[in-house]
Formats: sequence, structure tokens, C-alpha cells
Amino acid sequence: MTKGNFASVLVDDRTVPADVYIGNPTYYESDAISLVHVPRVGDYFLNFDDESYREISHHEFVRLPGGAWTLKAMDDGQFSAALPDLNINEFRLRSHGHTVIVQF
Repeated sequence: MTKGNFASVLVDDRTVPADVYIGNPTYYESDAISLVHVPRVGDYFLNFDDESYREISHHEFVRLPGGAWTLKAMDDGQFSAALPDLNINEFRLRSHGHTVIVQF
């Protein structure tokens, strides 16, 4: 996965520092999945195909300079529907009592 500076992350409507990585699509652009690492909040896979997400353990990936490596397939696991969008190009989700918004 490649690290990018193409997104901003808000937790409870406050901008927070976060690392966002994008996976390379296999067959279709909609296959793209992003990894979002929000320190002290959580780690998430965002699936652009069906606008879903899943929380992941920090044991499922390794952060590297300029990228990240996942230790199993990114689309494995139970994904949940994201909250309804309020704006275009964003993911909204509930996690541990917080609203996390990733804006692309």
C-alpha cells in the first residue's frame, strides 16, 4: 500500500493527524481499499466498492516509510456499512463512541 496525503481525518469534528494508505486495485478501480491509521483511536480498512469498512488490529499490517504492508488479504473479514455521507468523497463511521470522518 502506498502512503498518500490525499485525505484528511476528523474525529468528533476535529481534524486529527492520521496516516492514509491506498491499496492498488486488482481488476477494477472500485476494488481499491484504503488503510487509515488514527493514533489512539483505531485502524480501519475502507472499501470503496461498497462503501463499507472494518476495524483492524495493528497486528494485521506493518507501517513502512512511504507505505504499509498487510499481513493478509485486505478484503478478508467482516465489513460493515459506513454511516450515510453528509458530503461527497467521504467515509463516516462510528468507532468506540467516536465519529470518524475520512475526507478524500
